[in-house]
Amino acid sequence: MKKVRREVSADLGSMVKRLREAKGYSVHKLGELSKTSAGYISRIERGVRKRPSIIVLQDLANGLGVNVNVLLSVTSDRDERNQVTLEQLLYSHDFSISNNDIVSTEVKDLILELVEIVYDIEWEKETILEDAIHILKVVYEIKEKIGK
Repeated sequence: MKKVRREVSADLGSMVKRLREAKGYSVHKLGELSKTSAGYISRIERGVRKRPSIIVLQDLANGLGVNVNVLLSVTSDRDERNQVTLEQLLYSHDFSISNNDIVSTEVKDLILELVEIVYDIEWEKETILEDAIHILKVVYEIKEKIGK
């Protein structure tokens, strides 16, 4: 049987760093809370450490105050079979923004609209102001819907 090498995606390090910074923790503080060395955490965040054990991931999750599934959801071998569209990603998961309430389907619709607008805009000199106003209107709608 062929041995499968497990590596985490580059997103794991970004996720750990983002969660750590959102809590206001230094790498050293997270190390204390998770019983993991600051150097090891730093290597994970920078993507240098490619295969942290499930125990390390559990310890980091505990230190960050999140379920280990949050970290495991960004650990996978990536190939085209695992690729999903943005629509699938948005609509198949509940999520919150800045630890507020779970966003509604209406907010997910607006987020998708915003991404599509940004993607489709050509940023031509004649329409740049109009395009920017369109983007700001959608951003305003999103903020209004999430109560910010």
